[in-house]
Parts: sequence; C-alpha cells; structure tokens
Amino acid sequence: MTTWSKRDLRLLDGACADGKAWALTLDGPLAVLTCADPPYKTWPLWLAGRCDKRQDLLTPAALANIASCAKAKPVEALVYTAALLPPDVLAARAEQWPYTALKYVAAQLPPAVLVSCAKARPWEALVYAAALLPPDVLAARAEELPYTALAYAAAQLPPAVLVSCAEARPRAALVYAAKLLPPSVLASCAKAEPLTALKYAAAQLPPAVLVSCAKARPRAALEYAAALLPPDVRKKCENAIKEGK
Repeated sequence: MTTWSKRDLRLLDGACADGKAWALTLDGPLAVLTCADPPYKTWPLWLAGRCDKRQDLLTPAALANIASCAKAKPVEALVYTAALLPPDVLAARAEQWPYTALKYVAAQLPPAVLVSCAKARPWEALVYAAALLPPDVLAARAEELPYTALAYAAAQLPPAVLVSCAEARPRAALVYAAKLLPPSVLASCAKAEPLTALKYAAAQLPPAVLVSCAKARPRAALEYAAALLPPDVRKKCENAIKEGK
C-alpha cells in the first residue's frame, strides 16, 4: 500500500500515464526521487522539478539521485532541475547541451559556463541570453550573426556594435531596430533599402530621407506612408504610378 497523500498526488498532475502508474507503486514521492533504478531516468527529474516548494522532499539522498539521473538525461535535467544540481554537474550538463542551457537556464549558469555556451551556440545566446552576456561576448556573437542580433537583441547592443550590424544587415536594421539607430545610420539603411524603410520605418525617417525613399519607391510610399508625405510629394508619387514608374 502506497503512502501518497492528497498533497503528494497533486505533484503528479500532468505526468505521463506510465510515469504516474509507476510512481504510485512506490511509497510516496520521496521514494520516486531516491529511486536509483527507475524505468526512465526522466521520471525522477520531472518530479523533482515539481518539488521546488517541498523542501521536505529534497533530502540529501534525493538531491544526490537527481544529480545521478542528470548524467543520463542531461536535457531533462537542465529543463526540470537546473536549480537543484550541484554547480559542477550543472556546468557539465550545460557544456553537453549549450542550446538547452541557454534557452532554459541561462540565468543560473556560472559566468564562465555562460560564455562557453554562447561561443558554442551564438544564435541561442542572442535570442535567449543577450541581456546576460558580457559586453565583449555579446559584441562577438552579434558580429557573427548580425541579423539575429538585430532581430532579438538590438536594445542590448553597444552603440558601435548596433551600427556595425545595421551596416551588415540594413533591411533587418530597418525592420527591427529603426528607433535605435543614429540618424545617419538610419538614412544610410533607408537609402540601401527604400521599400523596407517605407514599410517598416517611415515614421522614424527624417523628412528628406522620407522624400528620397518616396521618389525611389512611389508605390510603396503611397501604400505605407501616404499620411506622412508632404502633399506635393504625394502628388508626384501618384503621377509616377500613373506613368507606370
């Protein structure tokens, strides 16, 4: 006969059918957390992730077993139990699976491990952990992947790095970071990509740049920025379209 209280049973809400059935053959959640040979190493890890408010269950024996299971199931360990792992185990699992570490537990990684993961997976570092990266590491990853940096981390980029990324990917700069660009850089990007500038950043364009983009792309100017155009420029755009330009 098992000893699962009503409080304990709530821990199993959302468990897979097989995992729940197996757990209920044991004498309560602590028996699951300390089971050295579960059918699947994932199951104690999953349950441990549900026990953050149950210090009575996170005994030294349970924590030791969780660390052991983490070696067999590093992804699940990072997703469910990163906060419960010893620092060396967390670091080792993160080095194995830097994508998962950056996505789920970047804030819990030691600085050196965070940097190592960012070097291994620059895309995930920019998407999930840009605000946590040291400035030099952020700059290096942004230089590697300027589009991703602009799309996901523009607000965290140092000014010089933002400009460099914008020069490398002017379209992405206009779509994702127009409000952050210095006027001269915004103008340069708009000159290179007038249609994109009109579609995504017309309200941020200086008047002369807006007019220049409208002349280059009159149809886009009327479609995306008509209300911003001076009357004479709007008229010229209309005439240009009539003339088939």
